[in-house]
Amino acid sequence: MTHTLLKRLPHKPPALLLADVLEVGDGHARCTLAEAVDPTLGAALLPAPLALEAMAQAAAVCLCMRSEGPLQGMLVQCRRMVMQVRSLDLASGMIADARMVSASAARGLYQFEGTVGRAGEPALVSATFLLMVQAGAR
Repeated sequence: MTHTLLKRLPHKPPALLLADVLEVGDGHARCTLAEAVDPTLGAALLPAPLALEAMAQAAAVCLCMRSEGPLQGMLVQCRRMVMQVRSLDLASGMIADARMVSASAARGLYQFEGTVGRAGEPALVSATFLLMVQAGAR
């Protein structure tokens, strides 16, 4: 069953990379990735660079806790990204984590650190990134 916070994101499948919310609190979110099949790869694989989008969506779930309506915003900068693999096997239970490290709510800018990987294992992809959210939507 899809968590109600996911319904507040503007993304719809196949652009919605998250399947469910495992944990969410002030400044952090932990979500499972959807097991969508990429027709170009022929399997339930996600190219590792797209993990940044999954982390950004998890960060948006975190920001939904601060707002009432649908969340409108965008990923505006990736400051650092480390990929240990070329693609992620979505059938193996991938999890996206996002943790807010700084915020300028007046400007609508939120910096997050995120990871994607399997529970209890080292991250396969990690990044530091910046989200911009429309005024009044946070």
